[in-house]
Amino acid sequence: MLLKLNSNATPRDYSMAGVELNSITTAMLARSMAINKSLKCLTMTRKRIEDDNGAALASMLLINDTVRKIELEGNKLGQNSARGFAHVLRLNKKLEYLDLENNSLTCEG
Repeated sequence: MLLKLNSNATPRDYSMAGVELNSITTAMLARSMAINKSLKCLTMTRKRIEDDNGAALASMLLINDTVRKIELEGNKLGQNSARGFAHVLRLNKKLEYLDLENNSLTCEG
């Protein structure tokens, strides 16, 4: 997947179902997605993505304006991720759908 992201050879929609992720591979994925122009929808539900990696995915969306939909339901996102995605939603006008349901989010973040 990383090679396809770096060469803009990804399918339009991609699900990480069945793919084992850890903090290192998730960080690498976020860096590679920043420059990708072919992926429009990414599903990363129930991948145990931690808060810092969620914040990295949010930062990626400040650079990548091609992604229209990202599903992060059922992870371990918290205040850092929430702040990052709040910032993204103010600036990235191309993102149409962001699923953060069932994470460790509160009213504060």
